[in-house]
Amino acid sequence: MNRKFEIIYNDNGNIIVVGTFNGNANGYTIDQALQIAEVDMDEFATSRNWDGWDFNELSLRIVD
Repeated sequence: MNRKFEIIYNDNGNIIVVGTFNGNANGYTIDQALQIAEVDMDEFATSRNWDGWDFNELSLRIVD
């Protein structure tokens, strides 16, 4: 079953969608998801004028 996934970042309680992709599995790692969605978190952080970002604040969610 093809599902839509969102890569989300928790910025002090503010949930930000950093990328989306479609896939057939539930076992993606954050690194795999970022690669599939072609998201570079350093570029994303720069575009939002952040001074950095925390890998541990990234997660995935399935969008139905």
